[in-house]
Amino acid sequence: MRNTNRTKRRRMLLALGAVIILVGIVFLPGKSGAVSVLLRYLRIRKKIEQRTRYQTTLDSLEQLQKLLADPDYAKKLARFRLGCIPTDSIGE
Repeated sequence: MRNTNRTKRRRMLLALGAVIILVGIVFLPGKSGAVSVLLRYLRIRKKIEQRTRYQTTLDSLEQLQKLLADPDYAKKLARFRLGCIPTDSIGE
């Protein structure tokens, strides 16, 4: 009786191991394997995040371009960045 239980257990473990190996051979390697699909998904997510960053940068640059089209704003920005003192604040 004891020997029969061990034999059944070995057979079940052998069958389970064979199924796991078969599933690994079928699903993991190759173009449509789980690893390839996961890597493709991660590459796509990375490109989407990169595109979002580029779009944000583009939006801010377009906004700055619109602001710089106004001559008064451009003068104020130039004075601020160069550290110039406006003539009307000297007390003339």
